[in-house]
Amino acid sequence: MIIRPVESSNCEFLYKGLRGVKEIFLRKVGFPFRPKAIGITLYHMADVQGVRVALRYKGPDVDSGTMPADDVISALQGFAGAYGKIAVQSDPETQHQLRVVAIKTSSFELAISAAVLIAASDPGAQLKTVEMVRKVTSWIVRTVGVLIDAKRVSKGRPLNVKVDGKNNTVLIIGADNSGTVTLEPDQFKLLESRVLDGDLDRIAAPLRQNSVDRVELSISDQETPIAGIGSGERDYFRREETVTTTTKETELNGILVSLNKENNQGTFRLVDGRPVHYHYTGPDAFRFHHDFADRGLVLLR
Repeated sequence: MIIRPVESSNCEFLYKGLRGVKEIFLRKVGFPFRPKAIGITLYHMADVQGVRVALRYKGPDVDSGTMPADDVISALQGFAGAYGKIAVQSDPETQHQLRVVAIKTSSFELAISAAVLIAASDPGAQLKTVEMVRKVTSWIVRTVGVLIDAKRVSKGRPLNVKVDGKNNTVLIIGADNSGTVTLEPDQFKLLESRVLDGDLDRIAAPLRQNSVDRVELSISDQETPIAGIGSGERDYFRREETVTTTTKETELNGILVSLNKENNQGTFRLVDGRPVHYHYTGPDAFRFHHDFADRGLVLLR
């Protein structure tokens, strides 16, 4: 399945529940917002726009402006997850919202709008919040960018950290002289906690050598990307999975169904009918072979 750019309608009808308050928005290009025309009572929530973000993938397989749906979903989930976790930790009382506002051709670019929903009845109060919203949303997006850079220069190795007490910052010293990334204390806590590792892995997931060569994150009104990952750096973002196995003694009732005498393994059927693989490791294999011939229920420990 391929996602292709399409032209969006000039009408939007959005229904949501937010903090227990139901809202209805009706937007139409060129027409004012008139709650009375809908015929119901509305709770007015101001949708204050913050920054607009571009997540751009480059390479031979996406230069046509198309991209496999699984890769698009992975990219969106990764950015939305990272943005949401940072927003919750830095500004838990504010309702943040991300929207895909365009899919652009020439490479594959997702244009994402970051907004904040604020209850306000005074238009003047809303205007005062615009700069604050841009500042907050910009900081969150930039934090995603510096965490990408920190993982990229570390090359999957343990963090090499230097604290700059004079400027109250933390420096991540890159492996193999790959550069230095400066983080604020709150940004370093997010990096050290690794809470965003899975999200950054999803952003990097579409990258493949000679196919999708690079992904860049930028704020749309700025020419220089905030951060980027090359396909050769994909492995630095793979999430490490830890598997923990716990062994404890237990008792099982059932019937011995089969036995391979060469390796003392076989199948044991529980009383509820489920088959279980077993491996005999006791001291007397000959006695076990003899007992296997007995019919009826047995107790395994």
